[in-house]
Amino acid sequence: MDAHARLLVVVATTCAAAAAGAQADSTRVLTATRVQGVVRIDGVLDDSAWAAADVATDFRQREPHEGAPATLPTDVRVLWDDEALYVAARMRDPSPDSIIALLARRDEVTPSDEFFVGIDGDRDRRTAYVFSITPRGTRTDVLIYNDNMRDPSWDAVWQAAARIDEQGWTAEMRIPLTQLRVRGDAPWGVNFSRWIARRREDTQWALIPRASPAWVSHYGELRGVTPASVPRRLEIVPYSLARVTRAPGEAADPFHRRMRPAGALGADLKAGLGPFTLTAAINPDFGQVEADASEVNLTSIETFLQEKRPFFVEGVDLFDYSLGYFFGSEKLFYSRRIGRRPQASVPGDPPYVDEPDVTTILGAAKLTGRTAGGWSVGLLDAVTGEEHARVDGDPAIPSTVPVEPMTNYTIARVMRDFNEGRTVLGAIGTAMHRRLNGTATFSDLRSAAYTGGLDLNHRFGEGGQYRLNAYVLGSHVRGSAESIDETQRSSARYFQRPDATHLDYDPARTSLSGAGAFTEIRKSGGAWRWGASGRVVTPGFEANDIGYQPGSDFVSHSNWIGYESYRQTRHFRRWWWYLNTLAWWNTAGERQGLRFFINSEAELPNGLGMFVRLQRDLAGLSPTELRGGPSLFRPARSLVVAEVWTNNARPVSGWLNLTGSRDDDGGARSLTAQPNVTVRPSSQLQLTVAPAVTWMRNPWQYVDDPQEDGAAHWVVARLTQRTASLTARLSYTFTPDLSLQLYAQPFVSGGSYRKFQQVVDARAANDAQRFRAVEAFPNARSGTYMVDLNRSGGELSSLDDPDFSARQFTSSAVLRWEYRPGSTLFVAWSQARDAGDPVSSFQLGRDVKRLFGERPTNALLVKVSYWMGL
Repeated sequence: MDAHARLLVVVATTCAAAAAGAQADSTRVLTATRVQGVVRIDGVLDDSAWAAADVATDFRQREPHEGAPATLPTDVRVLWDDEALYVAARMRDPSPDSIIALLARRDEVTPSDEFFVGIDGDRDRRTAYVFSITPRGTRTDVLIYNDNMRDPSWDAVWQAAARIDEQGWTAEMRIPLTQLRVRGDAPWGVNFSRWIARRREDTQWALIPRASPAWVSHYGELRGVTPASVPRRLEIVPYSLARVTRAPGEAADPFHRRMRPAGALGADLKAGLGPFTLTAAINPDFGQVEADASEVNLTSIETFLQEKRPFFVEGVDLFDYSLGYFFGSEKLFYSRRIGRRPQASVPGDPPYVDEPDVTTILGAAKLTGRTAGGWSVGLLDAVTGEEHARVDGDPAIPSTVPVEPMTNYTIARVMRDFNEGRTVLGAIGTAMHRRLNGTATFSDLRSAAYTGGLDLNHRFGEGGQYRLNAYVLGSHVRGSAESIDETQRSSARYFQRPDATHLDYDPARTSLSGAGAFTEIRKSGGAWRWGASGRVVTPGFEANDIGYQPGSDFVSHSNWIGYESYRQTRHFRRWWWYLNTLAWWNTAGERQGLRFFINSEAELPNGLGMFVRLQRDLAGLSPTELRGGPSLFRPARSLVVAEVWTNNARPVSGWLNLTGSRDDDGGARSLTAQPNVTVRPSSQLQLTVAPAVTWMRNPWQYVDDPQEDGAAHWVVARLTQRTASLTARLSYTFTPDLSLQLYAQPFVSGGSYRKFQQVVDARAANDAQRFRAVEAFPNARSGTYMVDLNRSGGELSSLDDPDFSARQFTSSAVLRWEYRPGSTLFVAWSQARDAGDPVSSFQLGRDVKRLFGERPTNALLVKVSYWMGL
C-alpha cells in the first residue's frame, strides 16, 4: 500500500485534478479592522467591534461543483491589534439540527462540519498556518510548506470557540501574532474555507482550482494589519513527571525491583530571535507517546518507525528531506536515530543484565525561520548521553558495561527562493559524532558521519503545473577498521558478496565515502499527469547514522502517466488512474528488477470509494536475499491490492483492504486481509476496531550460511508464516480540552521452516538448478538441526532451529487535559506483555491464551506542563 498511500497524500496535499477553465482567486482582497473595544472569544458574535469590520462573502464551491456558488452562505470578519488577529465566521444553515458536529480531542480529524483560516503572514506564497474549528469546538492547526505540503504535527497556542444556533453556527478565533511568521509592513496572504459534511461540499473564499498543484500561492490578500512592531516570541513550558513501573522478574535477579518509582523535571523553550524561532528541549520525556505497532521482520530491510515524539514532529518541515521511495520512506534525517535503543552489547553471557531500553536525550534545540530576503534557515542539534548496562553473576565481566556512547547529532538546512517562490535552491548538511574513547564495546560503532548536498525545486508553466526536482548528495563515515568493516558488510550494501566483483571490499578500511543523485520532471496539474525520474546511489553512500537509507549500489528509472477527473457526474464524484513503470540495476549494470503497475481510485457521490492496484514484477536478482551471499534469482511475480471504504460521516463506517501476491513458480505467495470498522454511538464516543490476518509462504527464506571445509554454504528453507493482530482504539471526549483514549493491540505470529535447501547456483532461473535439497536431522534436546552440506558423510553442520512464535500485547489509557492554553496534564497507564518461544505451528486460540497468560509490565505516569508566554 505504499504507492496507494503516496497517491492519497498527493491528492490531499496538492488538491489536484479538476474542471477545466477554473480560475484562481488570488486577487481577492479583504481589509482587516483594528479592534475597538473588547472581543470575547466565546463563539457569540455580539461584540460591538465586529460590526465595524469588513465582510468576506461570496464563497464558491471547490467540490463537488467547482466554481459554482456555495449552497449555504458564509460571512467572515477579521480584526487585529498589536498582539493578535481575531476572526469571526457566521456559517448560515437553514437546518441546524442536520449539522454534523462531533466532539473530539484537539488535532483529531473528524467528519464534522468545519471552518478553516489560512494565513501567509509574510506573503512568501509557500508557507501558511491553517487554523480550524468544528461546531463543537474541536481545534486543529496545520503548517503548509513548499506551497502544498502539510505538517499536521505543528501546534500553536491560540483560542477559539464555536456555537450552534438557529441560524447555523458561528466561530471565533484569537490567534496571537507570536504564533505566526508575519511582516508588519506588507499585505498578508489569507484564505477561508468551509466544509459542509452532510453535503460533502468544500467552499472557499479565494477559490483554489483543483487542477492546480499549488495551494498557498492562490491565497487572497489581507490588508490593513500594521502592528507597531511584531511581538517577540518567548515561551517557556516547564514540566514535571512522576512514574511508577511494576514488572515481573526473577527473585534471584539482583536488579529486579517489583515496583520502580521515578521522576523527572524538564522544560521546553521557544524564543523569537528576529525572523527566527529557537526551540529547545531540556531533559525531554515522551512517556505519554503511544507505543510502536508490533511486527515480525524477517527481511534484510530495517523497519521504518513513525516519529511520535512532539519535539521531533513539530515544525520540522525544513528538515524533511526525502531521498526517494525505492526502499520506502528513505530520509536524510530520521529522527528516531536520536534516543534509540543502545547499540552495543554486553560481552559474554552473564546471567543477569539490567540494560536501558532507550538512550537518554540530554537536550535538543532547533533554530528555524525565514528572512525578508527569501532565505529559509534550519538548524537542529541534539545530544544523547552515555548509557551503561549493569551486570551480575559473571566475575569476568565488569559490573557496569558501556552500551551507548555520548553522541551529538546535527542537521543544517538553508534554502533560497526566487521568482515568487517558484524556484527554490537549497543546501543540506548532517553530522554525527560519537565519543568512543577507545571503549571495547564500541568497536563496531562509527566515530563520525557526514552527509551534504544541494537541491533544486522549480515550478514552471501555467499555474506552476510543471515541476523539476533534483538533488546531489555526498556522504563520508569514519571509525575503526572494525566499524567500517561492519559498514561494508551491513544489509545496506553487503560488499562481501562473492559475486559482487564491482565492489571493493577492504576490511582494513577506516573510512567510506559515497554519493547519490536524483532528478525528476513531472506535470502535476491539469487532468493529464505524467512524470519521469532517475536516481543513482553509489555503493559507498551511507546516511544511516542520522538518516534512513536501507540500500545502496543501484540505479533506478521510473515513468508514469495518469488521468484525474474530479468533475462530479451522476455516477462518480471523482476518479483517477496512473500507469507506472520502475526499473533498477546495480552500478555494474546488472538488472535487478523491472516493475509495471497501475493504480486506480474512484469515489461515488454517496462517499463509497474503491482502490485497486495491479502489479507485475518481471524476474530479477536480489542482492540481499542471502544476507551477504550471492545475488539470488527471483521469479516473476504478480500482486493485487483492492480496497473499499464507506462514507466516514456515517455513524458506522469502515474500509477493507485485501492484498495478495504469487510468483510464477507458484512457490511464494501471500494473502493479507485488513478490515477496519469505526462506530460512533454518540458525538463524543468513538470506537475503531482493525483486525488483520496475514498468511505468507516463502520457499527460499534465508536460514544460515555455515562454514564447511573453509567454504560458506547458504541454506534456505520454505517458511510458512501466519500473523494475526487486532488494533482497537476507544476515545471519549468530555470537552474539546479534556479527552480519554484507550488503545490495545494483541499480536501473535508464528513461522515454521521446512524443506531445507542449499543454494547451488544462485543465478539459475530453474528452481532445480538453483537449489539442492538438504536432509536436516532435528535435535530436540539442543534445539538445532544437523545437516551434511558437502554430502561427504563427514562432520555435520549445526543450524539453530529457525521456527518461532512471537506474542505481544500493548495497551494504554491516556487522559489529556489542556487546562489552560498551552498547558497540559497527562495521566497515562500502559501495559505490555511480550513472549516468544520455538513453536512449530501457529494456533490462534492457543497463542492468544498463552499471550494473556504472560505476566505483564504495568506503568503509571503523571505529567503536567505549564505554558508561560513572556
